[in-house]
Formats: sequence, structure tokens, C-alpha cells
Amino acid sequence: MSDRVYQGVRDRRGLAEVFVIENHRRRTLKEQLFLYDPNLEFDWGYPGRESKNLALTLLADALEGGDDPLVDEMAGRFHDELVGLLPSAGWQIYQWQILDWVHGKISRVPVYQLPLDALGGGVEPSVN
Repeated sequence: MSDRVYQGVRDRRGLAEVFVIENHRRRTLKEQLFLYDPNLEFDWGYPGRESKNLALTLLADALEGGDDPLVDEMAGRFHDELVGLLPSAGWQIYQWQILDWVHGKISRVPVYQLPLDALGGGVEPSVN
């Protein structure tokens, strides 16, 4: 796993920008992903469209999943539990922290909600 770091900063005018630092290189988060809404900027720390856009894009980048249904499914919760609460002045989060959050949510799915195919071929156990 890489040591990918995400940093949210504000310029002197208060405009938000999110950077990704990996392998001693820095890029903007917008450069990499096609999932975000290009008509919206990124922001954080409040329940707005821009912060929801950031939540979706951060998850997609951290999971390296592109158009993954898991990203769409978890983006709302990720926003409510993390991105919407980030400090307005700026923040830093590691990719592994986002992945830990995702894996923590996935591991809480009760087994009884999984389809039978996920549990062993779709055959119901016989009762003897």
C-alpha cells in the first residue's frame, strides 16, 4: 500500500483545493478522477453539494475503483461521518485511514443480509 496523503487547504481568499501527495509527487485531486462533478468545486466541513462532491471523489481515489458501485453506495455516509465534519481551515488524511473507514463499514454488514450465492454457491443447506 502506498503512503498516499490527501490535504485540503484554503488560499488567502478562502477558496478550497485538495492535493494528493504520493511518491514525493503532488497533484490536485481534480486532475485524476473523472467521477467528480466538474461543475462543482470541492469543499468540506458542512453539508453542501461541494463537500458531497469531495466525499465521492476522495472515496473513488482512495479505493482506486473509478466507477465502482461501492463508491456510490458509501459516499453519503462518508460525507456525513467525515468530510462534512472536516475542519474548515484545512486537514490531512491518509489513504489507509479512508480504507480503514471503508473496511469498518463493510465488516458491519450482517451475514444474514448477504445473498446465498455469497455464502457458498446459492444452495440452501439441507436439514437432516
